[in-house]
Amino acid sequence: MARVTERRGACHYLGESQEVEVQKAERMVREQLTRRGWTEAELKHRTKSDRHKARIALRLRQQTTMTMEWISRRLHMGTANTLKNTLRLVESRD
Repeated sequence: MARVTERRGACHYLGESQEVEVQKAERMVREQLTRRGWTEAELKHRTKSDRHKARIALRLRQQTTMTMEWISRRLHMGTANTLKNTLRLVESRD
């Protein structure tokens, strides 16, 4: 029988690294929710421009490679543009 070897290309490893980043980001979100005593429902019902949500988003941007689109969806902050504007406001106040 011929021995079959599996070749993994750059796309394969990119998928694995993205998966690791998603797991890291999800863990960070869960930690922040716990720290604030929030549930997923509370996160969803807070305003898109909530300063606490913005701080979580800023941390995700600084510590992960997640896109603005992913972060805005995950934190229920509207569109990526809404998130960008909110982050600008939060950063200018600090």
